[in-house]
Amino acid sequence: MLFCGIMGKVDVLTISGLHVMLKQNLLINSTKQLLGQYYTTTDPFNNSGAFRSWYQMVPKTTILEPFAGAGHLFSYVNAEWHGYDIEPNHPDVEYRNTFEQFPTGYRVCVTNPPYLAKTVVSRKRLDALVWKNPVILTHEDLYLDALQLMLDNCEYVAAIIPSTFWNQRLFKDRLYAWDKFDMKLFSDTDAPAGVAYFVPHRVEHTRTFVNGEEIVLTSDNTPTKTDFHVRFNPRDLAPILVNGIDTNTQNNIHLRMLQDNDVPSLVNSTGKCKPTNRNHFPIESTMVKEADLPAINAMIDQWRDETMDFFLTSFKSPMASGKYRKRISFMEVRWLLWKFYMPVEKVSQNPLESALYTL
Repeated sequence: MLFCGIMGKVDVLTISGLHVMLKQNLLINSTKQLLGQYYTTTDPFNNSGAFRSWYQMVPKTTILEPFAGAGHLFSYVNAEWHGYDIEPNHPDVEYRNTFEQFPTGYRVCVTNPPYLAKTVVSRKRLDALVWKNPVILTHEDLYLDALQLMLDNCEYVAAIIPSTFWNQRLFKDRLYAWDKFDMKLFSDTDAPAGVAYFVPHRVEHTRTFVNGEEIVLTSDNTPTKTDFHVRFNPRDLAPILVNGIDTNTQNNIHLRMLQDNDVPSLVNSTGKCKPTNRNHFPIESTMVKEADLPAINAMIDQWRDETMDFFLTSFKSPMASGKYRKRISFMEVRWLLWKFYMPVEKVSQNPLESALYTL
């Protein structure tokens, strides 16, 4: 179950089961939105190589679902389930605030935990309003606190969580596999998500998947920080523009020459380039030439195909095809340019190596 926002001004709100005390002027779309009950209505398991590999290791015992909501996950895995939720919406889900009293005695946990940024919890006073006893958040997002509880109490954990988890530094020591979904998993929110599969022991290497299909990440296709000289959003603009985001109908991340009709959206009231440009932004580099742009764009397309857009940020609006639009970061652009021009840089920096490159 995912937690989202509360609409309107809350004067009194307590939850015990689903007893909500509200003034008549409280504006709220529905109880479902209040508790953020965006249920997993797409099966993320049975067509996934990540799930199949993980589940082979899992002891065939009762599965704990500590944030069960409407119990949708029960139908995806043929097993005995015990489900709990602060607002049960299924006859086999028992009421329990699992943040206060996490169920123990289970080896396996499969769930779609709540998530909500810590800043939002604080701003909307959800720590005191939604839970009878305030929840003290340790991490920056509620789903990370939920994940901490599950890993502290269960050996095997499969959690449907935000796709941004991959960039977190937390909990990677037990992460057996990460399956990023490039499609909607929820019927009433576009939030990009994936499934993290954990095991009891430390892992040396995390297997990576997209939509259940395994991809191989190497040093050659994994973006890293580089010192390639390029300036993003230079104050006086620059002749080369990065289209940094896909359209609603197709992949569209590429480099091209800046055009006059691009300028109004890139500059501020004084005519200087806005440093906040992210979807489209000019770049300045003495290395990047107009003649190289077709080859650079071909390399970008090849990298996207090879990694199935694993590294690119999923934009919160799917294309007509059902997959998410993607946006590229400054770091990824810098890395791609370094990758393209790396042999030239090596030649220019080391005269002794130059002869080797010309043989």
